[in-house]
Amino acid sequence: MKIIPSKKQTEIRLRTLSLFAALIALIGISLCENARAQIYVATADNGAADRVFAYNANGSALGGFTTITGNNPYGVALDGAGNLYVGNLNGPNILKYNALTGVILGNPLGAANQPFGLAVSGNIIYGAGYNTNIVSKYNATTGAVITNNLIGGIATPTAVAFDGSGKLYVV
Repeated sequence: MKIIPSKKQTEIRLRTLSLFAALIALIGISLCENARAQIYVATADNGAADRVFAYNANGSALGGFTTITGNNPYGVALDGAGNLYVGNLNGPNILKYNALTGVILGNPLGAANQPFGLAVSGNIIYGAGYNTNIVSKYNATTGAVITNNLIGGIATPTAVAFDGSGKLYVV
């Protein structure tokens, strides 16, 4: 028997996950979760060991891959097709990876504004610009910047997330 969480449970879990992501981003890691409850964690070590790790919900490791050294990956987000987007603070860019192999797919998305936290809605990527104090919007298909100041004036935004009704939260 498969248990399907209610909309309210899903919203609470998403809010908890985004708040947790914001808190742990302060110590240099970011995470996201896919539909199979697999968690992806990006760690930045000032270029020494920039990696993305994957775990099952029970904590067992699925593997991982090294990102481009020196980019300091902070934000991670998955799209509906299972592609993993990694925001690189020093890139500064957003790269699209095959979440299973770690192979980069296509070119970097736009001239990202130091993307610290990421969220995906359809083929649109939202990035919280930590040092730029803005939230930007990117087209995942073309890589173009749609809006470079979707939400401005937020002091050092670290995370963006959607709830079950499609509301965007910025932390």
